[in-house]
Amino acid sequence: GEYPPDIRSIVAKERKLNRDTIVVVSGWNWVKESTPPRLAKALDELERLLATDLQEEDCDVLWFKKAVPSEHTSGKYLSRAVHPFYDSSSHRHYVTDIVWDLPLPPYAFPQKAPVLDDVRIIIEQSDEKVITYFGEVPPLQGWTARFRSKQWGERETSSKGTGLGRGLLTAHSLMHDRSNRDLRLDLLHDSLELVPFLREDLHDEDNEAEREFTPLSVQFQPTGPSSSGGIMSRVRYRARIKAKSHGKSYVEKLKVIPEREITRARRYRNDKLHVEPVTQIYRPPDAARLVIHSINEEEVQRKELRRLRRTVAFLSRKVKNADYRWERLTVTLSSYLKTATEDEPLEALKKVVSILRKDGFSGDTWRLLEWHRERRLGDGLLPEASKTLDDILESRPHVATLYGNHLFLFLVAIRVIHPELDDDDIETLWEVLRPWQLHHLGFELRDKSERERMVPKFGMRSVWSNLNKRAKELVATPVPVQTQVRHGLLLDCDGQGCWVFLQDRYDRTNLVNGYWENRIPVNVRGALSWTTNAHDVMAASLEKAMSTDSVYNIMVATLDGIEYLWLLKDGEWELGGEVTIIPRKRDAISQIRGMRIDYASNSNIKQPRGSAVPPGLEARVKGNLEEIAEDLEDVIPVECTLYIDDMDYLVTFKHEGETVDTRRFQRTSEVLSLLRRPVVNGNPLQSSVNPNQYLTWNPYQNIKFEELSLLKPYVFRKEPYIEIDAPLPLTCVELLSAKEETVKLTVTHTEEYCPVLEGINQHGGCLKVHVPDSCKDEQLRHLFSEPVATRDILSMLESKRLIFENRLYKVDLKFQPDPSTREGFVFREDWRLAKLLGQEQVPVGSFWQLDNETLRGKFHRSKGALEISFESSITGDWGNKIILFTFTEMIGPENVDSSVEVAKKRAKKPVKSYFNRGKEEWKKKLVNHDYVMRKIEELIPKIIFGKLEKEGGVALLKHKVEYHRELTSADPLEQGDLAEVLVEYAQALVKDGKSSVGRNHVEEAISIYEKQLQKWDDDDIRRDLEVANNLLKEIENGE
Repeated sequence: GEYPPDIRSIVAKERKLNRDTIVVVSGWNWVKESTPPRLAKALDELERLLATDLQEEDCDVLWFKKAVPSEHTSGKYLSRAVHPFYDSSSHRHYVTDIVWDLPLPPYAFPQKAPVLDDVRIIIEQSDEKVITYFGEVPPLQGWTARFRSKQWGERETSSKGTGLGRGLLTAHSLMHDRSNRDLRLDLLHDSLELVPFLREDLHDEDNEAEREFTPLSVQFQPTGPSSSGGIMSRVRYRARIKAKSHGKSYVEKLKVIPEREITRARRYRNDKLHVEPVTQIYRPPDAARLVIHSINEEEVQRKELRRLRRTVAFLSRKVKNADYRWERLTVTLSSYLKTATEDEPLEALKKVVSILRKDGFSGDTWRLLEWHRERRLGDGLLPEASKTLDDILESRPHVATLYGNHLFLFLVAIRVIHPELDDDDIETLWEVLRPWQLHHLGFELRDKSERERMVPKFGMRSVWSNLNKRAKELVATPVPVQTQVRHGLLLDCDGQGCWVFLQDRYDRTNLVNGYWENRIPVNVRGALSWTTNAHDVMAASLEKAMSTDSVYNIMVATLDGIEYLWLLKDGEWELGGEVTIIPRKRDAISQIRGMRIDYASNSNIKQPRGSAVPPGLEARVKGNLEEIAEDLEDVIPVECTLYIDDMDYLVTFKHEGETVDTRRFQRTSEVLSLLRRPVVNGNPLQSSVNPNQYLTWNPYQNIKFEELSLLKPYVFRKEPYIEIDAPLPLTCVELLSAKEETVKLTVTHTEEYCPVLEGINQHGGCLKVHVPDSCKDEQLRHLFSEPVATRDILSMLESKRLIFENRLYKVDLKFQPDPSTREGFVFREDWRLAKLLGQEQVPVGSFWQLDNETLRGKFHRSKGALEISFESSITGDWGNKIILFTFTEMIGPENVDSSVEVAKKRAKKPVKSYFNRGKEEWKKKLVNHDYVMRKIEELIPKIIFGKLEKEGGVALLKHKVEYHRELTSADPLEQGDLAEVLVEYAQALVKDGKSSVGRNHVEEAISIYEKQLQKWDDDDIRRDLEVANNLLKEIENGE
């Protein structure tokens, strides 16, 4: 938990650091290689602190490091390419210049030795330019030859020449002869395969506006011979002698040979090849050297189908007596592929995708890799090839997952052999297979000569062997128990929300943040808590965040690959649970998009090392808040409205009713990117009218789609449809050309495909959409021939539109059975669907237990009323309260028995209706039936007589008046019962000496009777009116 001393305290006794000081750090790689694995993270932390301290000093630093391997492969060097350091390195923000020392490339394939050992290519890389030149290192002359044993039949050639009038290549001739100028350029070009990102930077058109690069040039700065007393003077050399009978063929006594005696002539192999060179290689091609012009989908589909058949057969032989789920999957695939024909390969491949996605065994791996396959297929491609692939995926997004599933099967099989592989390992192995998918789609090597010399050949045995080897290495690699500790602060904004600041995963000198409105994410368990997207809401919270006293220290520690949240309370760290943090782009104002906290699966987690709160954390958080306030100073909230105007999409932005900006687009993808900007990009939009003004909106609340509701689910979700293949039109013109039709669809639940019945606690791919017989569109019927996912239904409910085959359907979606009924429980088991349907969510699997469902009654008493509610044994929820009896319904004590019978009928009715059961069957469904009936008989008499004893007759009539006022409307034609009660109430008031109050009630009753007589000529109403008039005269005479 203690921090090591900084660099100033170390060198303070030696000298003062200033601009003339040069600090040299060398040998760190050797220290790292000799450090035990359990201390590797501690050494990395020490390196980070050292780099940070050196950066803060006013001096120059020379840090000698070994380059780290890249994901690319060099075909010339037959080795991995390199990077200066990993993205998570502590040097990433401090390095200003890099000097590369590279060997010359080999003479020819498949040699690995450089053309000349004593010539190196030096590259100086800085922000302004890249300079390259050749350098001579005499001590390295003939270095490679010393480690090569002579082969049988090999002849050696002296460096003096071949005897054919042409001298051998030397360092001097390479660097100074004009005739070797083209050779120098070729060697320089080939050497850049070791550092391919330099070549990409030089050709990166996107960066030309930001920085200028000096054209790649060759400067010759030969160095002189090394001084005597170098490394070779200290080499112990054993002279080779002819062996005699047995024993070693070396001189026993070691002698120190001067440098000049051991720098003998370079020897070359002069073997003649008697066979054609091997051009096929079984390694995956380097993505950085691939190009493509177009995809011949029909040919790709046929080849893909054949590869799937061979792969299933191969893996079935290789993985035997394994998990029964694997055997079930291979049997299913094999059976289907045997019947599938190459006449319709597209339908066959779609069926394979459906099998792999829905299968309980392969489905987990599919969901794990789906995002990588769709979003990272083109990683490593050159900009031109990447742009071509993006255009292909935009028009045909199915390309990413429809093809390459024979490669996916290899990963499913490797999980059977090595079940200890975790998700990160599977993602790593997919990166090994990804170039093969590009190659099978039609990508080929850019250079024609390379295509002729090296032909990548996909071999299942080679791929399987390679994956097994890599899997064993990944499993054997020791993973430290604790890999990272990050500290942060939680700022409670007086109950209106909270800010969370946390050290960056890759650079702990930086902080990432997120703001939650009206909630604190650490108090929510088992659900994702999303940060707000509205920048105006964030800006309004900053003042409270800067002044709040409710500041809490938090810590996120990674243990065995799982991140745990810790809270500091009363000086002690308490475990909050397992945390999952959803990041946003690093340049966003709020870099945390969401957070989920679950209860810790391991209750024996101990407090991690490094839990001491770093000094100055609160000051850094305050500084970040001030920076955010400055960034959001000119941000205004707007309402977005989407129109179609003159064949284009038009988006208007209004602030307080006034239009502040408009944007016009032709392509659908462009308008979607704009509307989703606050969620994806995380930054406000700069106004095109006023560059000093920035716009922000909530994509889920502040967008009016008008007639373009078709786009709504594409704004709410990155991928609104899973099973429905109905892509949006590329442009607004294509959308307008679509023919509009109305179609009524019915949604049902298909138990055959329901994963809940297989023990999975969620629905997926088990909803079936039925097209009515009146619809003659066979293509639409084929679109819904298979069950769909819940997300597909949600998207259609939100948009009420669906575009398919140049037809825009207005969708009228119904559910069968009705979700509001008990039989429609299955549609309410997904909370998102229940919310859209306006229903309460029920537990997953409720539909399967309907036959065993029972109800339990519970009584409630309130203000002279008796109510009952029923609890379901499945949902656990109490239904709405049902009134069994109210005191105002009583006419007198003589009606107690009738009130009890009415209450019993009212209790029976909802139970019968809920279960749709008649006769005596409903009693079995009400588990406490006898208790309910007995309680009604006890409670109603108590309520009646207790009320009468307390209030008397006048009070009873008053309640009856109130009761009838509540039951009847304001229309006098419906107030006959109310008039009768008013007259009775008035008579009771007159007897109690309250004639003035009774007069008002009589007059109200007379008014009701007179209005009724205007409508109906009825003798009963005349008699009631006469009684009321007589009572009014009696009251007037008494006054």
